[in-house]
Amino acid sequence: ILCEVGAGRHFSWRELARLAIVVSDNSASNLIIKKLGFNFINFFIKDILQAQHTVLNRYFMASPQEMGENYTTARDLASIMASLWQGSVLDKSYADEFWAILSRQQFIEKLPSRILGQVKSYNKTGELDDGARHDAAVFTYKSQTWGLVALTDQQKLPAWQIDWAMGAWSELIFKSLCKKEKGNRVFS
Repeated sequence: ILCEVGAGRHFSWRELARLAIVVSDNSASNLIIKKLGFNFINFFIKDILQAQHTVLNRYFMASPQEMGENYTTARDLASIMASLWQGSVLDKSYADEFWAILSRQQFIEKLPSRILGQVKSYNKTGELDDGARHDAAVFTYKSQTWGLVALTDQQKLPAWQIDWAMGAWSELIFKSLCKKEKGNRVFS
C-alpha cells in the first residue's frame, strides 16, 4: 500500500503499525524496523519478550544473502503472544490498541478460516517466497482464551492445502475446547 501512496507522505507510528499488521504491508514494517533499528528490536525481543530463539536480521522482502536470515520458533511466538495477552509487556491503552489492530488482520485464510464467526480472532500471518506459510493467533470464545502458532517449512504442496490444514487443526482444537467448556481459561 505504501508503494501506491506516493513519495512525501509522512505516516504516524500507529498508521505504520496498522498497515504492517492489518494488510501485511512489508514497506510499513520495514519503515518501523528502520526507525527502531535492528539492535533495539532484537534487545526487546530477547530481554523484554524473553524470546531466546527469535532474531531479526533483515528487512522484509530483502534477500537473506544480503543481510542474513530472520529466525523464530513456534514456542517463542506462543510465548510472545501469551505475554502480550496477559498484559505483562504493554500498558493497558497500548495493549488494547494492539489487540484491536490484530483483530482486523485481513488475511484470515489460515488458522482462523474455519472458526470465523464463532470466535474472536487476533492473528498475524506471513508467507515466504519459498512456500513457507505461517500464522500466529489468539482466539477467544466465551470465557476461554487460547493461542495457536503454525510455522511451515518450504512446501511442495499448493498453498491452499497448507492453509486448509491450518484451519482444520484450529477447528479441531476449538471443538475440543467447546466440549470441555465450563469456564476454564486455556492457553496452549
